[in-house]
Amino acid sequence: MLQFKSALDDLESRAGAIEDKEDYEYTYNSYQYQYSQLEEEAVEYENIRNHRTKVLVDKSIDNLHEVLIQARIARNWSHGDLAKELDLKNPQQIQRYEATNYEGVSLWRVLDILDALELKIELKDIALPNPNYIQPEAKIIAIQSKSQEVKQRQSLFAVGE
Repeated sequence: MLQFKSALDDLESRAGAIEDKEDYEYTYNSYQYQYSQLEEEAVEYENIRNHRTKVLVDKSIDNLHEVLIQARIARNWSHGDLAKELDLKNPQQIQRYEATNYEGVSLWRVLDILDALELKIELKDIALPNPNYIQPEAKIIAIQSKSQEVKQRQSLFAVGE
């Protein structure tokens, strides 16, 4: 964060020497915005780490990956601590989950992580699908082909039963 602030200060000190004022304003404002975002994230991290935040409000399912990371930090757990709690042999798996924002992680694994972190998540204001909405054909085909693929896999596994 200090390097970012230093770059911002350096840019500010060269303001008079820059000929294209519009370009300077654009660059300076974008640096300033990024720095303020970084500061906010650092404060949020410290508040979570020092147990000054008890409830994460206004988070959507889209932010679940952030909530999982923040909850791990709030418990003062390392990646290894969470991996141990989940009986994972490789603590780097948790690092990979977090690095990819939990993309591709199964729902069951996410539920295990929620349980391990002792998180209580409440769902509310769930918007039900509009019955008048017609799904584009391309998506319907993709869903049908996925459905067939799943049925084929299930039949392969059913043979040995």
